[in-house]
Amino acid sequence: MFSALYRRFEGITWYVQALLWDFYASGEDIVEAEQLDEFVHQRIAANEYDQQRLLEILPPGARRLLRAIAAEGRVKTPQSGAFVSKYGLRAASSVRTSLEMLVDKELVYPGQDGYVVYDRLFAEWLRRL
Repeated sequence: MFSALYRRFEGITWYVQALLWDFYASGEDIVEAEQLDEFVHQRIAANEYDQQRLLEILPPGARRLLRAIAAEGRVKTPQSGAFVSKYGLRAASSVRTSLEMLVDKELVYPGQDGYVVYDRLFAEWLRRL
């Protein structure tokens, strides 16, 4: 189960440690993928109010772009016609403006392999909307 957790959160120590602590505190033996999903869901649900408020303060274009990046997991070229069209985003220039704002607010991280939602649990919450 550790391997699944590690892969799911790309080995990012904070998420792995936080969820391992949740597992430990529960006193349960985690042996099935469904149990892992349940613990992730519980962690996400505990922060749902804050996540909702954060999403609500974003302009609509930035909100749509953030949800689109979360849906993809990693986006190499968010201004590409295919990506813009797939998620019903506005023009590439609007995407660029929204992307700059999301990066500036540290909601999106420009990694080597593309843009990702910085907070992986927030990304999972966005995918569930």
